[in-house]
Amino acid sequence: MAKGRLFFVAECGENSILICRRGAGALRRLPLPPGACGPRRLLLSGRELFHADVFSSTVGQLTLGSPAGQQLLPTGRAPADLAVFAGNLFAACGDSNSLWQFSTQPFFPMAALPAGACPVALCAGGGLLCAAECLCGRLGFYNAALRPAGFCAVEGLPLCADVSQEGFLAGVLLGSGKGAVYRTLGPGSPAEGFLTPAPVTGVRTFIAGGRAAGVALHLWENCATLFDAAGLRPLRTFACGRMPDDVRTDGEALYISCLQDDAVEIYDLAGNLQERVATGREPRGLALCEGDWDWLE
Repeated sequence: MAKGRLFFVAECGENSILICRRGAGALRRLPLPPGACGPRRLLLSGRELFHADVFSSTVGQLTLGSPAGQQLLPTGRAPADLAVFAGNLFAACGDSNSLWQFSTQPFFPMAALPAGACPVALCAGGGLLCAAECLCGRLGFYNAALRPAGFCAVEGLPLCADVSQEGFLAGVLLGSGKGAVYRTLGPGSPAEGFLTPAPVTGVRTFIAGGRAAGVALHLWENCATLFDAAGLRPLRTFACGRMPDDVRTDGEALYISCLQDDAVEIYDLAGNLQERVATGREPRGLALCEGDWDWLE
């Protein structure tokens, strides 16, 4: 029988990263280096695992399989998300209104770019880096030369972002206390979307049955909404663990970190719970492994 997928969990309350395998649960814990506090988001690129640490305002690089492969660098205040763009790593630093650029080989800071007020999420695609600039109520775009390429205004406060073949998506908090998922083709293009029963604090797209699909997290309502990403319409809202913070998908399942339950829940693409993996305190960011990672165990 084939082994389940390996995945990583940022344990914010433990200052560590947990290695897990689907079907086997937690395998082992990787402590973060001294000075790192509050890992919020993860990004896996080859054998390099990057973590954004919200309380210490640091970004770290962990070379998997190397006993001395940890580095930690200062960044802007409260790094909330990570993305790879134009061959470099970027961190959205919400409390300093900036995007920090890092070289990954070797790992060192390159520049701090001014951004709109409170950038909290990043995604990259179509030759553009997109930042959800929360307090501006917009998605800000940057080209390969890292110059501002325009923006797309949305109603409400954008809290998360993702990109797919259909365009750039943002999940928002509306003034009514409800939420919405918006989609735009890029800077200058209008945003269209649909309402959700609660604010959208995480969004991810994937392919299900040959069709573009997506899932939106509602952290304060302990649920998630599946949606048709091509037709931009909600399909089904399902209950999940308390305070769902991050979601990843491998095209076969949804992996959701549940901040207050100290667990990662794994669902099929229809929103049916398949497995629950116990973690340390306050699991937040997730990263999924592709291919054969048996050597990591």
